[in-house]
Amino acid sequence: MSAIVFHVRRCAVLAAAVSLLATATGCIRQKTIVTVKPDGSGRILVSMVYSKEVVAMQEAQMAQMREAMAAQGGGVEMAKNPYYNPRMLHFLGRQFGLNVKLAESRAYNKGGARGFLALYEFEDVNALRVSAQMNMSTMAMSQMSLANSEADEDELDEQMEQMMESMADQFGGTPVTFKLTKGDPNRLEVVLPDMEAPVEIDEADLSEEEETPLAGPEGSMVAGQMMAGGNPFGFTANDTESQMMRKMMNGMSVSLDIAVQGAAAKAEGATPRPGKNNRWIVYDIDFEKLVADRKGYYAMKGMEDHPMAGGGMDVAAFGRFAGMPGATVQTNDFTITF
Repeated sequence: MSAIVFHVRRCAVLAAAVSLLATATGCIRQKTIVTVKPDGSGRILVSMVYSKEVVAMQEAQMAQMREAMAAQGGGVEMAKNPYYNPRMLHFLGRQFGLNVKLAESRAYNKGGARGFLALYEFEDVNALRVSAQMNMSTMAMSQMSLANSEADEDELDEQMEQMMESMADQFGGTPVTFKLTKGDPNRLEVVLPDMEAPVEIDEADLSEEEETPLAGPEGSMVAGQMMAGGNPFGFTANDTESQMMRKMMNGMSVSLDIAVQGAAAKAEGATPRPGKNNRWIVYDIDFEKLVADRKGYYAMKGMEDHPMAGGGMDVAAFGRFAGMPGATVQTNDFTITF
């Protein structure tokens, strides 16, 4: 059996795994830094760290799935390190652009937290596309890559590429793009997607509904899933939806910075990264602080496809958090001269 060719009976199990991975987004720290050189080439540094709580929950869920498949006479052979897969990182780099290459990567393993750091290189910033959802697919896709394959490298590459294409719609998102005009000085336009307008919530709209403990078959099922594997998030049977979300978002953050190499760089209308030269924030969201605020919680809950509803993350959707506690979000295009 080749590396990523699954029997039909396994597809439902793996689909469930992807769904669980998408919802278990709490305690994830994701950073992306795009650095542009004067000639238009550059690099992208991506770091993705899953907390020990997420790792514990994920490993418990996957162990249960393996036991269930073994009871049916089958099994799913998983990657030895589902949080770091260099071959998959190579293919995921294409979501930044066809000419983006993985230059270097390494695993992160500290204090029970797991993840990866990846450095990509690109030749032309004008062809670059940076989506917030790119990295969220990494763990789910790595989980589905088998550790011990008899397929040759060409066959395995073809299978991974087909899998990535099949999941493109799920993890596509709305990208940030760039337009570089060379000159003296260079002008780099950072083009944002159509950002959602910042959410305006009146105190009168703040319902008490979410303070009711989860109840009924659906609530019990969700609570049971979330409390599996030793209950690393500390859920209780009496938790409300808001309490569960706040526990899930504890420690979760995501950011995208744009940096340039050059003297006397400046950007009008953009927020500089504190303590860093020639580097500006596109978005930097601390979800723990965001959902601790009542309006921030409602802004999160009101997303059509928010992480707790099984969705991913999207640059355009981040606009709704602009001006809220824990969120720095650029809502307009800006130009860097360098």
